[in-house]
Amino acid sequence: ASQRAAAYAAAACAASSRAADAAERAAAAATTAHTTLNGAAETAIMESENRAVQALEAEARAATAAALATSYQDLGQTQASIAERAAVINKKPSRVEMGPLTSIRHLLRSASSAVGLGGGG
Repeated sequence: ASQRAAAYAAAACAASSRAADAAERAAAAATTAHTTLNGAAETAIMESENRAVQALEAEARAATAAALATSYQDLGQTQASIAERAAVINKKPSRVEMGPLTSIRHLLRSASSAVGLGGGG
């Protein structure tokens, strides 16, 4: 009976030793996994921060581009308005717009030219 007890004790001791080895290996694997996960988390956080900064920079560039587009549009409208005013100022008066005195002068010039008197202005 004592030999059996000693054999069971030896088997239990061997099993306990194997369990301790397995626990050590599991602890080492957990530590490695923890370190790896921490590294991956830090990397993910840094990448996320970089992307946030890039997004803010892109937003600022887009706002600048929109402001420039609005300025160019305003400038184009101003130039068009100036061109319209210049066209009105430079427009030659038509016969409809001429008053009676201007019409008589025009008629006299035309008649003088036709007769050969050279009465152009």
